[in-house]
Amino acid sequence: MCLWIQRFKRSNKTCQYPPLSISILYFYKKYWHCNRPYKKSKSSTSHNNISESDGNFLVTGCLNCFDNSSLFILKIDPTGQEIWLKTFPAGDEGFSIIETSAGEIVVTGESVAGASGTDIIFLKTDANGDVILLQGIYGQAGNDRGESIIETSDGNFALTATTREFDGADSDIWLVKVSNTDGGIPAGFPKSFGGNGADFGHGIVETPEGDLAIAGGTWLGLNGNSILIKTDADGNEIWSKNYGSIYQETSKDLFQLADGGFLLTGNSKVNDL
Repeated sequence: MCLWIQRFKRSNKTCQYPPLSISILYFYKKYWHCNRPYKKSKSSTSHNNISESDGNFLVTGCLNCFDNSSLFILKIDPTGQEIWLKTFPAGDEGFSIIETSAGEIVVTGESVAGASGTDIIFLKTDANGDVILLQGIYGQAGNDRGESIIETSDGNFALTATTREFDGADSDIWLVKVSNTDGGIPAGFPKSFGGNGADFGHGIVETPEGDLAIAGGTWLGLNGNSILIKTDADGNEIWSKNYGSIYQETSKDLFQLADGGFLLTGNSKVNDL
């Protein structure tokens, strides 16, 4: 079941959301309110959710997002009732969550525990949300964030990330492979994609052939396009395509179709000059 949440206003502030599953709606209703002033510390939000093999739902995001935030995993049943809620170290935030083929839970996002700026976080728990592995070591000088993660056919993981310099002007798309065993990064990774402007990595899928496809955005100044990058299993680029018009477009997620093509979704913003 999916619901549209289009727009809510409080004075001069506007909150807009894309189509969200009922589990996300439940989380917003119980833990986060759009009419709460932005500066309040006790605000929370969810970034991603999935339905589990047992018919329940998993949600990740942050609690107290603007004041010592904590990454959370929330499990709820199909009627919207909370089964359990687990929180993790302060300063972490979850952006993508999956259930693995072994029934474990994996989250990527960002952590402020890095030596400088934020780093990409990799969290693996058992089916009850108890930590198996927590890593916050992927990053460089600046602010880095894990955007989306998948389990690959070899039993390991691949994630997309956006890595940004401190000045905020330039950013690159990262492709990171992560070991299921110890959370390590194999030789040859991460792979970086991008030009002289701001590039953002969001969705990722693995094709039946074992290749990887990444959806995101590439911006230079006020002009931006959606980008789709296809790589082989080792992260070597096969091709890259831009899509867009005169607006600022960014792809947020993608899905591979039965005919081998891809379906992208995202947003488009008109420049106000």
